[in-house]
Amino acid sequence: MKRHAILFLISYSLIAVIFIFSRGLELSECDVGVIQGFIEWFGVLYGLLLAMIVVEVWQKYNLINNEIDKEADALYLLVKTAGYAKNTVQHQNLLRIIHDYAAFVSQTKNGYENSAEKTNGHLKKLYDCVGEIVCGLKSDAIATELIHRVNEVVDTRGDWIARTKEHISNQLWILLIIASCVWLLSFFGLKIQSIWIALVIVGSSVFVVTALLSFAADLDNPKTGLWTPNFDSFDLVLEETSKLLNKSGGGTTH
Repeated sequence: MKRHAILFLISYSLIAVIFIFSRGLELSECDVGVIQGFIEWFGVLYGLLLAMIVVEVWQKYNLINNEIDKEADALYLLVKTAGYAKNTVQHQNLLRIIHDYAAFVSQTKNGYENSAEKTNGHLKKLYDCVGEIVCGLKSDAIATELIHRVNEVVDTRGDWIARTKEHISNQLWILLIIASCVWLLSFFGLKIQSIWIALVIVGSSVFVVTALLSFAADLDNPKTGLWTPNFDSFDLVLEETSKLLNKSGGGTTH
């Protein structure tokens, strides 16, 4: 939030300075007509570029959230499927592992490099426990489902973590910022007699452009921006495993 406030403050400070100096410019009617035409046709190209980037980062943000939900769903179904194994000790061990993993992800909003090693430890325990359960099963159907779910957990997790590391290229961001500056600066060439009308038009344009660029930058970096992924689905897994462990008398800690 502080970064956004500083960004808006700098933008409006620069706009105020430029606006004061631009009031003294002497432009001919021909120049004003050229500027008006430039604002129209360049605005169309700029709008398409900005919309493309905003849509791209929003879709990436939604995909990350969908894959996080998919991972949590796979864990939930793994818990339910393991209940058919009829092995109380191994089932409780699996519940504890999933409970600890879900608690770790929910608390740390995992996906960051500094906690990846710990997460891999949880997943290795999960793999080993499912392997022990599968080896003692007589039903191929249950064994196949367990293997499918644990592989889905690992595969989906890898997908959404990899997606958080994908970003729009710096060259495209530079192009977008330059285009934003050029389009906004062209408004100062309009001959608007009322200073209040000029401030409203230019100020609102600067606000919308700065806000969209700021939101796009946040969505493009979901690890540190204001728009972070939603891990509420892991809270449901945590609640379900806690309930099953308490019901079986296994507790929720090692």
